[in-house]
Amino acid sequence: MLLLMVMMMMMMQITRRILEARCNVQNMTSLDAKMTYIKAWQRLADSGTAYFIVTFKGSKKKVD
Repeated sequence: MLLLMVMMMMMMQITRRILEARCNVQNMTSLDAKMTYIKAWQRLADSGTAYFIVTFKGSKKKVD
């Protein structure tokens, strides 16, 4: 019973946040909404640059 109540509260919070987000972008142009999304994404803690080492078959260059 308690788990069900917690899940319902979480769903209500998620629904409220979705409606708030929709209200925030409802009157924006498509470009403004995309830029707002990108800026919000960049503010996330895990946002950043990732580096991958790529090697090609037959390459003679060594990776340090």
